[in-house]
Amino acid sequence: GHSDSNDSDDAGNSREKREKGKSEEVTESPSLERMKKEKGQQEGSRSKFLQPKWRSRLLSSAAKPASRDKQGWDTEHTQNVALARRPGVDVLLTGDSIIKGLNRYPRVWRKYFMPLKSLNFGVGGDRTQHVLWRLQNGEMECDVKVVVVLCGTNNIEKNSPSEIVQGILAIVDYIRMKKPAVSIIVCGILPRDLFPTARREDIEEVNDELFEYISYSEELADKNVIFLAPGKGWTTKGGQLDESLYFTDHLHLIEEGDEKLAKSISRLVKDLLKADEDKDDSLSQKRLIKVLSISSVIELLLDRKSTRLNSSH
Repeated sequence: GHSDSNDSDDAGNSREKREKGKSEEVTESPSLERMKKEKGQQEGSRSKFLQPKWRSRLLSSAAKPASRDKQGWDTEHTQNVALARRPGVDVLLTGDSIIKGLNRYPRVWRKYFMPLKSLNFGVGGDRTQHVLWRLQNGEMECDVKVVVVLCGTNNIEKNSPSEIVQGILAIVDYIRMKKPAVSIIVCGILPRDLFPTARREDIEEVNDELFEYISYSEELADKNVIFLAPGKGWTTKGGQLDESLYFTDHLHLIEEGDEKLAKSISRLVKDLLKADEDKDDSLSQKRLIKVLSISSVIELLLDRKSTRLNSSH
């Protein structure tokens, strides 16, 4: 199975919280405004209350590092920790079975990631909190230039979209704290289920919120963190999943799907590694790469909007 549901989670209350959150936000803001003002006057500087939204919320289970008692999980983690200590690695991919799947087919891994000196620390069934735990417990002890993160699909239905975003941003936060110079690529969660479902809507919500925060928030807008949206072609015109890319579980990728994902990730990784080589101009090049990737996401979003408008007429 792709997701093990016996860990603790906030499934039951996540929907409630979403509804409650809406009304709470409204009532809370006047006093917050006042606090901000007072604080601002005291300091004459940025208010402490302008904390990133995701960090000032109560931490959900998605953002609290946790290990798993799944058989073989420890062993996999221990192997990763040993691999992380090896020199000569430039790229680290971490996440769940979708990342792990990128070396399921040796041809795909050899073609796209081996030349970039990559390590694959994807673990099947992992949720955001498990990936965070692994990174905090030795899997980030490597001297890499780029880290690719793709996880969150196993949190769907156990956490609300905002909670999942919080979990993913907690991972980004830890990587940035540990390796400030590293480039981070956050991949959007891929669509799943043969036809549009509530799960698929949640995934879209996670991706939209991640994109906005990584691209425009005060905290990350000018930082070396890039959101990589799933490109076109994962679903067909009517919103049906493209079955030529997925196993029959409509979640995991067969070789064609892995190659499609590998292409888009490795293209961005290559650009970032190239920018790294140019010591004089590395920062402005990376900024440009981020700007270009933002505009390609906007294109996808506009495309999505017009497809929906057309299909509703």
